[in-house]
Amino acid sequence: MSNNVSVVQDKKKYYIAMVCCLTGNFLWGFSYLLTRTAQQYAIPAVQLSIRFILTFVIMSIMLLFKPSLVSLKGKNIRHLLIIGFMMPLFYYCESSGVYYTNSSFASLALTLVPVLALVAAAILLKEYPTRRQVFFSFFPVVGVILITLANSEMGSVTTIGIVILALACLVSTGNRIINRKWAADFTAWERTYVTFGAGALVFTIVALISVGGDLSHYTNALKEPEFLVSTALMSVFCSIVGNTLVNYSFIYLPVIKSASVGAVSTITATLLGIIFLHEPINAMSVTGSILAIVGIWQVTKVVQAKKDAVPAVESPEE
Repeated sequence: MSNNVSVVQDKKKYYIAMVCCLTGNFLWGFSYLLTRTAQQYAIPAVQLSIRFILTFVIMSIMLLFKPSLVSLKGKNIRHLLIIGFMMPLFYYCESSGVYYTNSSFASLALTLVPVLALVAAAILLKEYPTRRQVFFSFFPVVGVILITLANSEMGSVTTIGIVILALACLVSTGNRIINRKWAADFTAWERTYVTFGAGALVFTIVALISVGGDLSHYTNALKEPEFLVSTALMSVFCSIVGNTLVNYSFIYLPVIKSASVGAVSTITATLLGIIFLHEPINAMSVTGSILAIVGIWQVTKVVQAKKDAVPAVESPEE
């Protein structure tokens, strides 16, 4: 009886985590459109600096009203700092990748993350995928190749953009591995808070160096209503809400599944880019998108046990 209760509880946690991961990635999908809008008024480093400062300030105000949101007594702060400083590197690569390509291509290029995560999780965390997951994990690779060819023919993708996005994939994989490994040691809110604190510091330094200390790059951007609205939306929904939900899911979801759920942000970003930014699309890019989405869906699919099978006590992610 107790084993059955344990299985039910584990499944409940799993499905809650999956909903959180799906919702968080849905919100992340909007960040590509909002980033592209904000970058009309500021270079990537300045835009990221303002976004992370605003997010950190909002979260700090929340912390003033509820100090219990952070409790680091007896915890390994070094691990938390590593988690915190991994994300700024990813955000910089992601934002620069969007700048040198387009939001549709950038979001779809990051579908390579599940494949990298599958290999890394097996080696470092001993989270071994099924043969079905291995097979379907290569679908996004083929999809991205098709999309690369399609976008390159239309002149909307640069070589430097592809290189930066490849680095973003590697950094994202590393971030998911360490988040999964240390997720139980820190709350989702703690990891999100430190991430944006580190990002505010790093991107502000990078931005000030990039503009030679000229603060007019900040003031000019902040005068633009579109920049303010897009940055505020990213700070609240994409950064605070989205990251907290996804960070929570890392506690219960294997790396391969949390990474593969990125298909949701891919679909969201692609549709928004086509509808609002009028980014190019053709038959090859559509085919590539479908392959990527099918592959990611199959990797994250939960295989239900047959009705005649003997109930087994195991986590739903197996």
